[in-house]
Amino acid sequence: MVRQKKVKAARRAANRSQSELQSKLREQYALLKVQADAYDRGDHIIALSGATTLRVLLHNTNASHALLEQLGLLSTLRYLDTAQHIVPGNLLPNPGLVHMKIEQGIGATFEAPIDNLSPPRANQSPLPFQPWWNTPIVKGPTGATWSRKDLVLYQTNKEGGAHLDPQMSDAELRDIEQESFGFRFTDQNGTTRFLNGPLLPSIRQMMSEVISTLEPIINTLP
Repeated sequence: MVRQKKVKAARRAANRSQSELQSKLREQYALLKVQADAYDRGDHIIALSGATTLRVLLHNTNASHALLEQLGLLSTLRYLDTAQHIVPGNLLPNPGLVHMKIEQGIGATFEAPIDNLSPPRANQSPLPFQPWWNTPIVKGPTGATWSRKDLVLYQTNKEGGAHLDPQMSDAELRDIEQESFGFRFTDQNGTTRFLNGPLLPSIRQMMSEVISTLEPIINTLP
Protein backbone atom coordinates (compact mmCIF):
# COMPACT_ATOMS: atom_id res chain seq x y z
CA MET A 1 0.00 0.00 0.00
CA VAL A 2 2.78 2.44 0.90
CA ARG A 3 4.57 1.57 -2.33
CA GLN A 4 1.39 2.17 -4.34
CA LYS A 5 0.98 5.61 -2.78
CA LYS A 6 4.59 6.50 -3.62
CA VAL A 7 4.12 5.38 -7.22
CA LYS A 8 0.92 7.43 -7.54
CA ALA A 9 2.65 10.48 -6.05
CA ALA A 10 5.54 10.08 -8.48
CA ARG A 11 3.09 9.90 -11.38
CA ARG A 12 1.38 13.07 -10.23
CA ALA A 13 4.71 14.86 -9.91
CA ALA A 14 6.08 13.83 -13.32
CA ASN A 15 7.04 16.79 -15.48
CA ARG A 16 5.91 17.11 -19.06
CA SER A 17 8.59 16.49 -21.67
CA GLN A 18 9.89 19.26 -23.90
CA SER A 19 8.26 17.65 -26.92
CA GLU A 20 4.88 17.52 -25.16
CA LEU A 21 5.18 21.19 -24.17
CA GLN A 22 6.01 22.07 -27.77
CA SER A 23 2.94 20.14 -28.89
CA LYS A 24 0.82 22.05 -26.38
CA LEU A 25 2.23 25.32 -27.70
CA ARG A 26 1.19 24.37 -31.23
CA GLU A 27 -2.30 23.56 -29.91
CA GLN A 28 -2.68 26.86 -28.06
CA TYR A 29 -1.35 28.82 -31.03
CA ALA A 30 -3.80 27.05 -33.35
CA LEU A 31 -6.62 27.68 -30.86
CA LEU A 32 -5.76 31.37 -30.71
CA LYS A 33 -5.91 31.61 -34.50
CA VAL A 34 -9.28 29.83 -34.60
CA GLN A 35 -10.62 32.22 -31.95
CA ALA A 36 -9.27 35.23 -33.85
CA ASP A 37 -10.91 34.04 -37.08
CA ALA A 38 -14.23 33.49 -35.29
CA TYR A 39 -14.06 36.99 -33.81
CA ASP A 40 -13.38 38.47 -37.24
CA ARG A 41 -16.44 36.67 -38.62
CA GLY A 42 -18.57 38.53 -36.07
CA ASP A 43 -18.57 36.14 -33.10
CA HIS A 44 -17.14 38.75 -30.75
CA ILE A 45 -18.01 36.87 -27.56
CA ILE A 46 -15.25 34.37 -28.48
CA ALA A 47 -12.82 36.96 -27.11
CA LEU A 48 -13.69 35.61 -23.64
CA SER A 49 -12.22 32.26 -24.69
CA GLY A 50 -9.35 34.09 -26.38
CA ALA A 51 -8.52 35.75 -23.07
CA THR A 52 -8.35 32.30 -21.46
CA THR A 53 -5.92 31.10 -24.14
CA LEU A 54 -3.78 34.18 -23.53
CA ARG A 55 -3.83 33.38 -19.82
CA VAL A 56 -2.63 29.83 -20.45
CA LEU A 57 0.25 31.14 -22.55
CA LEU A 58 1.28 34.17 -20.50
CA HIS A 59 0.08 34.33 -16.90
CA ASN A 60 2.87 33.12 -14.63
CA THR A 61 2.75 32.95 -10.83
CA ASN A 62 3.68 30.42 -8.16
CA ALA A 63 0.27 28.83 -8.67
CA SER A 64 -0.26 29.46 -12.41
CA HIS A 65 2.46 28.25 -14.75
CA ALA A 66 2.48 29.99 -18.13
CA LEU A 67 3.09 27.59 -20.99
CA LEU A 68 5.70 29.94 -22.45
CA GLU A 69 7.52 29.98 -19.10
CA GLN A 70 7.52 26.18 -18.99
CA LEU A 71 9.20 26.25 -22.39
CA GLY A 72 11.74 28.85 -21.27
CA LEU A 73 10.38 31.38 -23.78
CA LEU A 74 8.35 33.84 -21.71
CA SER A 75 11.24 36.19 -20.90
CA THR A 76 13.32 35.60 -24.04
CA LEU A 77 10.68 36.54 -26.62
CA ARG A 78 10.04 40.10 -27.73
CA TYR A 79 6.31 40.87 -28.00
CA LEU A 80 4.65 42.89 -30.73
CA ASP A 81 3.45 46.19 -29.26
CA THR A 82 0.54 47.86 -31.06
CA ALA A 83 -0.81 49.92 -28.16
CA GLN A 84 -1.46 53.63 -28.15
CA HIS A 85 0.48 54.39 -25.02
CA ILE A 86 -0.62 56.71 -22.23
CA VAL A 87 0.95 60.15 -22.55
CA PRO A 88 1.96 61.61 -19.18
CA GLY A 89 0.12 64.83 -18.51
CA ASN A 90 -2.63 64.13 -21.02
CA LEU A 91 -5.88 64.16 -19.07
CA LEU A 92 -7.97 62.49 -21.78
CA PRO A 93 -8.96 58.82 -21.48
CA ASN A 94 -6.80 56.40 -23.47
CA PRO A 95 -8.43 53.30 -25.06
CA GLY A 96 -5.02 51.67 -25.49
CA LEU A 97 -5.31 48.78 -27.96
CA VAL A 98 -8.41 49.72 -29.93
CA HIS A 99 -9.41 52.46 -32.33
CA MET A 100 -12.73 54.09 -33.10
CA LYS A 101 -14.71 53.41 -36.24
CA ILE A 102 -17.43 55.88 -37.20
CA GLU A 103 -20.05 55.13 -39.86
CA GLN A 104 -22.61 57.75 -40.73
CA GLY A 105 -26.13 56.45 -40.28
CA ILE A 106 -24.88 53.42 -38.34
CA GLY A 107 -22.93 54.67 -35.35
CA ALA A 108 -19.54 54.40 -33.70
CA THR A 109 -17.73 51.30 -32.49
CA PHE A 110 -14.45 50.32 -30.89
CA GLU A 111 -12.50 47.95 -33.10
CA ALA A 112 -9.29 45.95 -32.95
CA PRO A 113 -7.12 47.50 -35.67
CA ILE A 114 -5.22 44.20 -36.21
CA ASP A 115 -2.48 45.38 -38.59
CA ASN A 116 -4.31 48.50 -39.80
CA LEU A 117 -2.26 50.74 -37.54
CA SER A 118 -1.39 54.42 -37.62
CA PRO A 119 2.35 55.08 -38.29
CA PRO A 120 3.40 55.59 -34.66
CA ARG A 121 1.75 52.35 -33.56
CA ALA A 122 2.86 50.42 -36.63
CA ASN A 123 6.51 51.29 -36.08
CA GLN A 124 6.88 50.58 -32.36
CA SER A 125 9.65 48.21 -31.34
CA PRO A 126 8.75 44.85 -29.78
CA LEU A 127 8.95 44.76 -25.99
CA PRO A 128 10.33 42.33 -23.41
CA PHE A 129 7.60 40.44 -21.62
CA GLN A 130 7.44 42.33 -18.31
CA PRO A 131 6.87 45.84 -19.74
CA TRP A 132 4.58 44.45 -22.45
CA TRP A 133 2.43 42.56 -19.92
CA ASN A 134 2.50 44.92 -16.94
CA THR A 135 2.72 48.49 -18.27
CA PRO A 136 -0.63 50.34 -18.07
CA ILE A 137 -1.98 51.02 -21.56
CA VAL A 138 -5.65 51.87 -20.86
CA LYS A 139 -6.64 54.95 -18.87
CA GLY A 140 -10.17 55.71 -17.72
CA PRO A 141 -11.87 59.07 -17.22
CA THR A 142 -10.80 59.22 -13.54
CA GLY A 143 -7.15 58.47 -14.33
CA ALA A 144 -7.28 54.81 -13.27
CA THR A 145 -5.14 52.60 -15.52
CA TRP A 146 -4.98 48.96 -16.62
CA SER A 147 -2.32 46.77 -18.24
CA ARG A 148 -2.67 43.90 -20.69
CA LYS A 149 -2.42 41.56 -17.72
CA ASP A 150 -5.28 43.41 -15.97
CA LEU A 151 -7.53 43.13 -19.04
CA VAL A 152 -6.86 39.41 -19.52
CA LEU A 153 -7.37 38.50 -15.86
CA TYR A 154 -10.51 40.65 -15.62
CA GLN A 155 -12.10 38.74 -18.51
CA THR A 156 -10.92 35.29 -17.43
CA ASN A 157 -11.20 35.44 -13.63
CA LYS A 158 -14.14 37.79 -13.22
CA GLU A 159 -16.31 38.00 -16.33
CA GLY A 160 -16.72 34.41 -17.51
CA GLY A 161 -13.68 33.54 -19.61
CA ALA A 162 -12.71 30.82 -17.12
CA HIS A 163 -14.61 31.88 -14.00
CA LEU A 164 -17.59 34.11 -13.27
CA ASP A 165 -17.14 36.03 -10.06
CA PRO A 166 -20.42 36.11 -8.08
CA GLN A 167 -19.59 39.68 -7.07
CA MET A 168 -19.26 42.36 -9.72
CA SER A 169 -15.71 43.67 -9.67
CA ASP A 170 -13.80 46.70 -10.94
CA ALA A 171 -16.70 49.11 -11.21
CA GLU A 172 -14.78 51.52 -13.42
CA LEU A 173 -13.86 48.89 -16.02
CA ARG A 174 -17.50 47.81 -16.09
CA ASP A 175 -18.54 51.44 -16.52
CA ILE A 176 -16.01 51.93 -19.34
CA GLU A 177 -17.40 48.87 -21.12
CA GLN A 178 -20.98 50.14 -20.80
CA GLU A 179 -20.32 53.85 -21.27
CA SER A 180 -17.39 53.76 -23.74
CA PHE A 181 -15.18 56.14 -21.72
CA GLY A 182 -18.03 58.64 -21.91
CA PHE A 183 -17.46 59.15 -25.66
CA ARG A 184 -20.54 59.86 -27.76
CA PHE A 185 -21.30 59.81 -31.47
CA THR A 186 -23.32 62.63 -33.04
CA ASP A 187 -24.86 62.70 -36.51
CA GLN A 188 -28.06 63.90 -38.13
CA ASN A 189 -30.01 61.47 -35.96
CA GLY A 190 -28.73 62.93 -32.72
CA THR A 191 -26.20 61.84 -30.09
CA THR A 192 -25.81 58.20 -29.12
CA ARG A 193 -23.44 55.95 -27.18
CA PHE A 194 -20.95 53.73 -28.95
CA LEU A 195 -22.44 50.44 -30.12
CA ASN A 196 -19.96 48.39 -28.12
CA GLY A 197 -17.37 48.68 -25.38
CA PRO A 198 -13.58 48.47 -25.78
CA LEU A 199 -12.79 45.36 -23.74
CA LEU A 200 -13.50 42.50 -26.16
CA PRO A 201 -11.81 44.24 -29.11
CA SER A 202 -8.85 44.93 -26.81
CA ILE A 203 -8.53 41.19 -26.23
CA ARG A 204 -8.78 40.60 -29.99
CA GLN A 205 -5.92 43.02 -30.61
CA MET A 206 -3.83 41.32 -27.94
CA MET A 207 -4.54 38.00 -29.65
CA SER A 208 -3.14 39.49 -32.86
CA GLU A 209 -0.01 40.66 -31.04
CA VAL A 210 0.63 37.22 -29.56
CA ILE A 211 -0.08 35.37 -32.82
CA SER A 212 2.48 37.56 -34.61
CA THR A 213 4.96 37.14 -31.75
CA LEU A 214 4.67 33.34 -31.73
CA GLU A 215 4.55 32.71 -35.47
CA PRO A 216 8.35 32.58 -35.97
CA ILE A 217 8.68 30.18 -33.02
CA ILE A 218 5.92 27.88 -34.27
CA ASN A 219 7.55 27.72 -37.69
CA THR A 220 10.85 26.49 -36.19
CA LEU A 221 9.48 23.85 -33.80
CA PRO A 222 10.64 20.32 -34.64
